[in-house]
Amino acid sequence: MEQELSFGSESRSIIRIALPLALANLVDRSSVWVTWVTVGQAGGAAVLGPASLASTVNNVLGTSVNIGLSLAVSTLSAQASGAGDKRALNLSLQRALPVSAAFSLPVVMLLLTLGPLLRLLGRPPEFADTAAEYAMSILPVAALTGAQRSMMAWLAAFQISRPLLYINLILWPMHAALTYILVFHSSLGYLGAGVATSVHALARAGATYGFICTSHQTSAVWKGFEPLAALSGWGGYLALALPGVLMLSEFWVS
Repeated sequence: MEQELSFGSESRSIIRIALPLALANLVDRSSVWVTWVTVGQAGGAAVLGPASLASTVNNVLGTSVNIGLSLAVSTLSAQASGAGDKRALNLSLQRALPVSAAFSLPVVMLLLTLGPLLRLLGRPPEFADTAAEYAMSILPVAALTGAQRSMMAWLAAFQISRPLLYINLILWPMHAALTYILVFHSSLGYLGAGVATSVHALARAGATYGFICTSHQTSAVWKGFEPLAALSGWGGYLALALPGVLMLSEFWVS
């Protein structure tokens, strides 16, 4: 009987934490649908093809890598929380933030040179130029998404997930409205969708970090970003984080 009660209690606890995260991810994914519907309406197939190529490069070599790296935060923060080690819990996020930025640099460099690379591969100049322009509009997305995913994983160690859903629910209509305004009522045209995507990623990461800095639930652990701590101990962190990238290798052939 006690085992049944324990199983039921654990199941309810898992659902309580996981369901808001699942819904938050669903809302986040729906913002991508808004982006591509708007791009398609604004520029048609001539724009949708090269823009989606630029986005795919960013997703496969940037966002997916950072999501894989964030798996280390889940492991380290859960272990530290279970052991009651506040310093280790703090360091798991301190190191994750600059790691996300560092591992986004290769895809940023690739996006910056995407136009010439596509020309070398024989793509038409119009296609290459359109892809390069859209790539410029989404440069910060991979790093910001990686940081936000790391913060999500870190907050899960505190059994905090509902605020992340609330953040996404608030930002979704703002993203949709900004995308529409920039695409159809500014000189940016289809590039407005990329700019809106970057703004959305910045707002999402900023709101999540703002919650961490102001919440009483995390105040005993997080005292602010510490550059010296964040830039030390990368060897052990990456030894755990890099296999997480390989675990998401299905993105590489998607």
